[in-house]
Amino acid sequence: MADDNTNGTLLGGEPPATSATAPQTLNPAPSADPAPANLSYLAGPDGALPDGWRTHLPAEIRDSKSLDSIKTIQGLASSFVSAQKMVGADKLAVPGKDATPEEWGKVFDALGRPKEATGYSALSGEAAAGFTPDQAKAIGETFWKNGFTDAQVTAIMDLYRQQTQANEQSAESARATTEAELRKEWGLMYSQNLRLADGMLTALGLREVMAGNQLLNNADFIKALAAYGAKLGEAKLADAAGEPARASVKERLDAILGDKSHAYYNASDPRHAAAVSEVMRLLATQGGQS
Repeated sequence: MADDNTNGTLLGGEPPATSATAPQTLNPAPSADPAPANLSYLAGPDGALPDGWRTHLPAEIRDSKSLDSIKTIQGLASSFVSAQKMVGADKLAVPGKDATPEEWGKVFDALGRPKEATGYSALSGEAAAGFTPDQAKAIGETFWKNGFTDAQVTAIMDLYRQQTQANEQSAESARATTEAELRKEWGLMYSQNLRLADGMLTALGLREVMAGNQLLNNADFIKALAAYGAKLGEAKLADAAGEPARASVKERLDAILGDKSHAYYNASDPRHAAAVSEVMRLLATQGGQS
């Protein structure tokens, strides 16, 4: 007869323990975070990258010229930030040396050139004072062909007008100084001597040549003309000019004052100050003739 085995696992009861150790799990809990990798070989305490740092980069980028200027971790970060700012920004390619005018035109337009040569605000309306329509058009076309923006042309024209005004003020100051000096030296002979100097200009055919020349505001030059005129005599001066002195002065005045395009009426014309001086001398000469 078989023994009654009441402690087997088939007939009930608790099975005997097979081991004193705790049951093993299939997925053990992760251990604590590993120590951070030592990256000191990439940069020194000051962020400087050591020689050969690019050998740690992928082969396809380590020889890129764009990395040549990267010397520190800070520089690398700055370069990355700058590159990120450019993402999505408008890109403007600079044409090569063989680029066509049309290719350069696209660049000029992108930089802010007006759509047409007549679009410069400094050369239209009241801002164009001192220039004839043809002059303003020619200037605008030159600026436009060379790609100038409206802001650039405005700055250039402002500087031009400032310098012109300064030149006019300088010329007027010189004229006033010259007149005061001659009046003081010549006294009652001022009108007569000025008439002699004016006659010499006419006789020598120098009037138009000297119209824009500062010599007409030079006291020594005017005195020299008057001295030669005195030696020649007013009658001979009139003959040399081919007309009576009075008629010469009057016709010259009429010619200037009757021509609205003359520099006398255009404050922006570089010859304006000289023209004003000439008119004043002609009026003084005419008033001194008997």
